[in-house]
Amino acid sequence: MHDLWNDRKYNVAASRIDFVQTIRDKHPDELTNQELNYIAFTSMTTMGGAPTLRFALPRFFAAYFAKPQDGWIVDPEGLMGKLQLAGIERWTSEDKAAALQALIAFAQSEQELAVEETVSRGGDEVDALDPAIVAVTAWAVHQLTLPLS
Repeated sequence: MHDLWNDRKYNVAASRIDFVQTIRDKHPDELTNQELNYIAFTSMTTMGGAPTLRFALPRFFAAYFAKPQDGWIVDPEGLMGKLQLAGIERWTSEDKAAALQALIAFAQSEQELAVEETVSRGGDEVDALDPAIVAVTAWAVHQLTLPLS
């Protein structure tokens, strides 16, 4: 369950209230890709906290992997920061592993898209390597090897 609202109180910045009011009555499976993208992008900062991120992640990843070239604003580095803010090291081993494995797949997919775009323009594959994506992948792999705290 998310923490975007309870009863009549919203857990969002004032600038996000209109958006939350538009999604309040929707079933989670009715959220559009754009709405999921926005929730994932703003969770932990201006909309909700760790519960909202945990609520959004599986839905965001499912939508992303169905349409990876759909103009997503969330990037692997930003998502890594959100997971750190959400205290992923304290999540259950199953939730932690699922989130980190999905983050790795997300980072790899974004890197592959960048390589395809660079090569299609006549560039070199090596030029398309993004150090931030490499760092995200290394961090997530490392987190998977740590014992639960």
